[in-house]
Amino acid sequence: MRISNSFFRTEKNTPGDALAESYRLLHRGGYIRQSAPGLFAWLPLGQKGLDRIVRLFEEELGRAGAERADLSRMGAPEFFGSLRPSYKDLPIRVFQFCPGAREEANPREGLIGALKFLKTETVLLEKDEPSLEKAFGDFGRVYERIFRMAGMEPLIMPETSNPPGHASGLRFMLLTPETAEKPDIYWDEKETVEPLEKIDASLDSRIYRKILKFYAQHPEKTLKNMLYRADERENICVVIRGDRKIDMKKLRALLGCNLIRPLTSEEIAALGSYPGFISAIGLGVSVRVLVDGTVKYNKNYWDGGNQDMAFRKNVNFERDFTARESVDVREERVYAPGGESIMICDHCRYAASPVDAEFVREPVGMEEEMKSFMMIEQPEWVCTMDDNIVHYRKPLPHFLKNVVYRDPAGRLIIGVLRGDLEANPAKIAKILGCGDLEMADGPDFERLATLPGWVHSWGHDRGRSDIVFIADEALKVSRNLIGGWKEKDRDAFNVNYGREFTHAHEGDIAMAPDGAKCKWCAEGRLKKRGALELGRSLMTGPSPQGSNGALFVDRDGKDKPMLAAAFEADLGRLMAGAAEINRDEKGIIWPKRIAPYFISLITIGRTPEVMEQSEKVYGWIRSEGWDVLWDDREDVSPGAKLVDADLIGSPIRIVVSDRGLKQNTVEIKLRSEAKAENMILEETALLNAIKKLDAAIDQRESSLRDKTSSRAS
Repeated sequence: MRISNSFFRTEKNTPGDALAESYRLLHRGGYIRQSAPGLFAWLPLGQKGLDRIVRLFEEELGRAGAERADLSRMGAPEFFGSLRPSYKDLPIRVFQFCPGAREEANPREGLIGALKFLKTETVLLEKDEPSLEKAFGDFGRVYERIFRMAGMEPLIMPETSNPPGHASGLRFMLLTPETAEKPDIYWDEKETVEPLEKIDASLDSRIYRKILKFYAQHPEKTLKNMLYRADERENICVVIRGDRKIDMKKLRALLGCNLIRPLTSEEIAALGSYPGFISAIGLGVSVRVLVDGTVKYNKNYWDGGNQDMAFRKNVNFERDFTARESVDVREERVYAPGGESIMICDHCRYAASPVDAEFVREPVGMEEEMKSFMMIEQPEWVCTMDDNIVHYRKPLPHFLKNVVYRDPAGRLIIGVLRGDLEANPAKIAKILGCGDLEMADGPDFERLATLPGWVHSWGHDRGRSDIVFIADEALKVSRNLIGGWKEKDRDAFNVNYGREFTHAHEGDIAMAPDGAKCKWCAEGRLKKRGALELGRSLMTGPSPQGSNGALFVDRDGKDKPMLAAAFEADLGRLMAGAAEINRDEKGIIWPKRIAPYFISLITIGRTPEVMEQSEKVYGWIRSEGWDVLWDDREDVSPGAKLVDADLIGSPIRIVVSDRGLKQNTVEIKLRSEAKAENMILEETALLNAIKKLDAAIDQRESSLRDKTSSRAS
């Protein structure tokens, strides 16, 4: 293809709100354009790349024995069931390409978060479980091979959120590069600074609810004001954007102090404010105000009003905080394309979602003797785990914590864990055999006759069947813990599970923390990584109704249920995932099987001779059947052509230039390599050089394809 005869448009700039690097590169390279929020148009270069991916699936699935069909979006089991197949027709293995849609789009991720997309569906229909299980394994390896051919090494994880009637499944996940998210992503240069207003919502509950709803839906347009006492010497107010969190380590380092505690309600009131309505504006000189830098990156914030039911509207950094200290105390947020997290062992490569990952509980205090239980005095402000660390100067594993849920039957479920662990409602529900759990709210705590932060680790269930305790297995390897019986000015000390209390329900009820010891190899550590789902599969379990009631006629003439397995993949996500992994600072480096064009041919110079020789090279390459994109533009500088070629990412680049022709040579190189080679301008020599580079690409990519993946158990 000659660029001069095609619609070809690269861009220097990227969409201002783009998060995924693949979105930036595919936009700049002229592959896609956003046509509406969450909807993306495929430009000719992008469509050719998508066609290559479609062809890859057609070839590999066809080689595995599947046939392409178009079932008009009807499910394969239902469709073939309506044809009343006999045992002679089975197995049936078909695939189709059809549109897919997400309920919620994330336009900032490009194709990864597109609202509509093209997907492939492969359906396997079998007459018995052994045949289905074998076919399921075979096609799982086919999909894995396809992803590897597209330049990606998928992690294969079990699908644990299967709908009823499905016995097992797989998820094909891609580890994606992580980058720190910029704090200014919501900046709108067109927005103007509005006059400061004070809103009294105390007389109108509708206004109050409307403001709270805005706070919940648009945290990036609100301010949080946190009041602390530093080393019992000075009061600190930290102002941060509502969608960010404070990094207490950063704050301690900035202040050069060890003890930072939240102010009590009485102390806040003494400053002329009220919990939930705090504002740094108007607190007075007795409070040192630190404004996090994220506040600079938006305008017209909602803020507290330092009075009951009062708010401020249109607070702005440049106008209202110029006399305050601007600091960086925010927790760094990391973006990973795909929006999912997985836990992966750095030794055995065991992988699972944070909800499902199993890990070893490391002992705490087990070298000590059990000490005598006692109730000790404790300041009222000590309510959270951070408060415990500050007050007792001990790390999180030495404390007890309780999390309260409500199950579908209305029971209150209290999970008891160590302070270093986060409760996992899915694991709790699985152990108890109940439905999805919801977090407890105000009326639930009234039923417990207590408040959040004051829940006891035992005792609430005495004489009551509507309250259920469940203990995490970490409590069995922990001694002399603190907490579990919070009172106004006292708490429990030297608490030991098995002596002070035990619960009928026990087990793994915690999320796997980053750095936890792997349960499967006991040598590696689980690391939390961002991941992108490339595809998934489901296998229907045995049931009297079969796959959605689809039946076949067996040898004995009786109707029997067909069993089914299904695989699917989002082709746009596959292209984006390949671009995320296969790139450098200059642009994309496409794997051979999905590259829109295998060779980029660039003409540098405007003499008749350079155009004539380029035409010859173009013809030689095409005669061998290689896809080539010839940059024959006369009004573009050499530098721009080379930049565009790197951005587009064809595996091989050839340059024909006036300078090279003086030595009767052309320049040839792999896109992935920095060094180019000068080759004699002669057909056989040049084609052999291309074949040599082609073989090098095959060898490198085959080493990835031939790897065997360690599947999660």
